[in-house]
Amino acid sequence: ITDQYKCVPGFELTGKDTVYCQSDGTWTPSELPTCIPVQCPIPDTIDRGKALYTAVAYKSVVNYECNYGYMVVGAGTRTCGEDKQWSGEQPVCKVQQL
Repeated sequence: ITDQYKCVPGFELTGKDTVYCQSDGTWTPSELPTCIPVQCPIPDTIDRGKALYTAVAYKSVVNYECNYGYMVVGAGTRTCGEDKQWSGEQPVCKVQQL
């Protein structure tokens, strides 16, 4: 008998995904796998601005703000996806036109 493990979206499996029942009734490997949250890389800061975030796990959000006199061009927020990447493209700060 075998048993196979999978994680829900946003989590990744650590350990073996399949365990086997031995003739003596024990499972091998004896240590069961675990699911840990997906982590995105630390967001890069942007020139003339900053990246604001509290976590880098699945579904976490990073918000971008620009220094006074500049405005965000592009998406002001990005979300950590199950592919371990931040959504969209990193925005830039451009001089605000009056």
